[in-house]
Formats: sequence, C-alpha cells, structure tokens
Amino acid sequence: MTLQVATACADVRFPWQESDPLATRSAALDAARTALPPLVPFDATIAVQSSYAPSCLYWPTTSLARATSAAPLPDVPALILTGTRDVRTPLENADAVAALLPHAVRVVVPNRGHSLLTGDQCARDAATAFLSAMPVGDPCATLTPRFATEAPPPKSLRGVDARGLPGTPGRVVSATIDTLNDAIDSALTVYRGPGRPITVGGLRAGHMEGTIDAQSLHLTLVRFTLVRGVAVSGTIDADANGTRADTTVRGRLGGTLTFGVDGSIQGRLGRRVVSLIPRAAAGGGVLRVGLPGLRPIR
Repeated sequence: MTLQVATACADVRFPWQESDPLATRSAALDAARTALPPLVPFDATIAVQSSYAPSCLYWPTTSLARATSAAPLPDVPALILTGTRDVRTPLENADAVAALLPHAVRVVVPNRGHSLLTGDQCARDAATAFLSAMPVGDPCATLTPRFATEAPPPKSLRGVDARGLPGTPGRVVSATIDTLNDAIDSALTVYRGPGRPITVGGLRAGHMEGTIDAQSLHLTLVRFTLVRGVAVSGTIDADANGTRADTTVRGRLGGTLTFGVDGSIQGRLGRRVVSLIPRAAAGGGVLRVGLPGLRPIR
C-alpha cells in the first residue's frame, strides 16, 4: 500500500501544484470538490475520500523529476487482465496499453471490476498459464454476474404497479416494498464482514446504515428513496425466524407500514387503513434476505 500511495502521489495530477503549501493544497481540493457534478447516490465528499487526494495532500515536495518517458515500451510478452465493470481502469485503458505492446495477451473478465487476481479463479488461471508459457485462451468467457441485473426502477409513482390495494395506496405499498428490498440488496452488496458497519446512499435520496453477521441483519433507513415521492425511514431486522420492518413513509401519501415475519403488512397511508395478509400460510413475505444461515423470505 505504501508503494501504491507513493506512486500515485508522484504520478497523479491533483488540483494543486507540487510546490504549494498545505493551506493552498487544501483550498484547491475544496474548490475541486465543490466543482464536481452530481454523483447520485454518492456525493462529492465520498468521491474525494475514495481518491488518493486525502493521502497525497500531505505528500512532501520533492526535487525528483516525474517518471515520464517518450520511448516505446519494450517488445516483450505481456498479460493484460481487464474487467468489464472496472470503473478505475476500464476496458479503454486495457486497449490503449495493448496497442503499445505487440505481443500482449488481453483477457477480458466479464461482469467483474477491479483487483481481478483476488477474485475469480479464471483470472488466476490466465496468469498461471501466461507465466508457464502456455496458451492463455479465454478462461473467463463464461463467467456470469455475481448479482442479477435488474431493470431500472420507476422514477415516479406513476410507473409503479399497485400491490394489495388499488390506486395510489397500492402503488405506495409496492414502492415501499421495492425500497426495502433495494436497501437489503444494497447492504448485502457492500457487506465486508460480520459486524462491520454498513453505510449506503439511497438511489434517489436518503441513506441507510446497519450491521450484518452470519445469523442476523439490522438496518436503519433515513428517507431512503428508490422511487421519487416515496421516502422510507425506519428499521429492517432479519434473523432465522424471518424478516420484519417498521417504516414511516413520507411523500405523495404518507403514513406508517409494518411488515411482519409472516408476510403481513399493517398500518395506515393517509386516511386509508392498510391490512394485508399473505395468501401463502408460510414463506409468503415480500422482503428478501440472502445471507448464509438466514431463511430466504420471498
């Protein structure tokens, strides 16, 4: 990591000059953060914090020249691994490097992002074959996505299909269900280990935080928004007995909704009392959890 940061601080172009003092660097970084375009569901602060800028802000001024060269790259065998979902070094970067290396072998890893060698076995198989002077082929061609690809959610209630109730109340119920499931899916996506804190921004607005371990899940939502006009606050809890949620809904039609372990939905939206019972006697819930050790609720 130290070598990585040292290389980045020397090579990456930042919004300050290398000779600038710390105060000038900080002001330049603040100005660059303010100028960033909208990055929903993230914000400018997250964008800056996920970059090298905070570390390199304190990097000392050096008299050494930057490591640049106009000479062609050596004509040697090279393996280039690139993931189709890598937003740090995308496919275009791999193509540009491959064009400079006549004997390069490019292996595309579909449906994966950065740090390929620490992920799927097929990438390591490619590296092993290359280092053994064996044909590399296309070992990752059949790799499937880790997560199912879903259609974009509706931007407004008008595009939501009603569930359980007719009209706007049914669309709000449906949007709330989808929002809670999106929160669960998002938490599982960023899960990094038992008990480690989770913080995720909502697709349209709001945020969520919580923890997950092998046997339970607890999430707290604050105006978490998947569909405009339906901001959901409250809690989601799951364990071996099932998934339940207590929510407050704000927006087009406000109120409270409680989702029981048995799949029932109780509460009130505006003046409308909501009391929905699942048709199936068991497993009829609408909230889903896919952690090992948890009984899926579909």
